[in-house]
Amino acid sequence: MKRKRESSLPENIAVEPAGRGIASAAGPYAAFFASGFRPNCGLPCSWEVHSSGDRQLLVARTDGVDFVGDSAWPATLGPPTCSYALGVLDKRAGVLRLAPAGGSGLVRLEPRVRGYEYGASPSVAPAPALDREGRVEQNRRLVDAFGSTRRRKQLAVKEAAAVRPDAVGGAEAVTALLAAANERAVAGGQTKEEVFSLAAEHRAIPPHHRHATAAADAYRLDELLPAAAWAALEGDVAELQRAVDDDLFCEDLRASGLWPALVLDRLPRLPRGSEGAARLRALAALGALLQLHQGPPVAREDGATGGLTVAAAKRRLPEKVLRPLLERFFSRHEAEAGGLQWSRSREQGRVLLLHVLIVALLADSGEMGAGQFDRVREALKIAPAELATMYREMGCVCTAAVGTASPMRQFRVVLLPAAAAAGEQGPKRLRDYFPKPKAPTLQRGRR
Repeated sequence: MKRKRESSLPENIAVEPAGRGIASAAGPYAAFFASGFRPNCGLPCSWEVHSSGDRQLLVARTDGVDFVGDSAWPATLGPPTCSYALGVLDKRAGVLRLAPAGGSGLVRLEPRVRGYEYGASPSVAPAPALDREGRVEQNRRLVDAFGSTRRRKQLAVKEAAAVRPDAVGGAEAVTALLAAANERAVAGGQTKEEVFSLAAEHRAIPPHHRHATAAADAYRLDELLPAAAWAALEGDVAELQRAVDDDLFCEDLRASGLWPALVLDRLPRLPRGSEGAARLRALAALGALLQLHQGPPVAREDGATGGLTVAAAKRRLPEKVLRPLLERFFSRHEAEAGGLQWSRSREQGRVLLLHVLIVALLADSGEMGAGQFDRVREALKIAPAELATMYREMGCVCTAAVGTASPMRQFRVVLLPAAAAAGEQGPKRLRDYFPKPKAPTLQRGRR
């Protein structure tokens, strides 16, 4: 096909609004046939326009079939919104006359067979109104698809805190649980104090022995980590022992960044003998738990191999140490983008933090001074009062330190003080130091 000569178009084209010959009060319209019909294919086609206020109904009549379009249909009103115009170019005069398209946009023309009663088609029928659960589900899908990581976390926290009848936090579910607990207490002849004492025995803290009278028996080091993790940590224990004997090697470890400063700073103060060996194992466990706690809360597996090479590198932990710790403190599930990943919930993160605290205390033989308390607080970025509260939850005795150089409040933490006097009932046990649950008090004027 030959190109048009440049002289066929004027060099300058003026743009003018269309006059009455083109524009009218109800047109022109920009429309398209959804079925693919072409009005200029040789078949007779007549047009009708019916207007009512801002709404226009377009009808294109052919033999046996009509094409109907409404400017108020969702297909016309929906996004993207823009303004349309129709233009006619007069080449001889060099003028382009424009007229705004009638209606609010492109009008979709749907085929209609004469004599048949039509309902609203799926393409133009308004969507049914969503109930509250439908809106919540729709919002969740939008956040999952387009929301940021922070927005997803906020939505997850909001959904977890919602009170629903089908959840444990629902009013009916809570009432049923309380009624069942009351029936069991009445059947067993238990008093209110006995019920609260029984409830206090179930605590979300590291594995412990309630009847223990010594710190080493209350929280046994071998029970705080899985057996596979302890087997993998034997090399780390030997590495720390070498750092104790060789100051230059200790400085090399510090420069490598593979061990937290909280662990390396304690090595010079370790005693000799069996006590020093036990505390050295506790420091090796403390280093692994600290790296896990301070690392990302999500660990992705390495594709089809199922390895944890990338996750281990991010946490500066050997893979053979990381995997058993993930099995203890994380949950394994499918990732949204495919593959498998490990993640920890808010509750799992708190349990992991309590393990860090109790292992740090065992690394000091169950007695932590004010200076070491401040180092733990600084490493974990926790307020002193909150840190003391966590230790008290695990049965530790926390007393405020006086005359310290730190501007922040410091505490002295002791697990099962040896100075506890043995009375008629014998020495105090770990359960005796647990915080007592408080019974709800009735306000005056109420029964």
